[in-house]
Amino acid sequence: FSIGLLKLNQDGSVQQVNGVSQETYVLSDITGLARVFTGWDFNLDALKTTTPDFLRRPMTQIPARHELGEKDFLGITI
Repeated sequence: FSIGLLKLNQDGSVQQVNGVSQETYVLSDITGLARVFTGWDFNLDALKTTTPDFLRRPMTQIPARHELGEKDFLGITI
């Protein structure tokens, strides 16, 4: 999934302000969204295999690793 690197007009052309292409998101949006997904890890509980089967298991939330503060991205705060 990607919203693309540049904002587009309704006709699909690149949106510009004063001749400068407008970015869809910036570094602070990326780091803010990354904070939302902190604390998730592979579920290795009771896994006794040397194969990569753990990659097929649902991930698990580890509360001690989750960022509790506000997260800001794309103009939204959660």
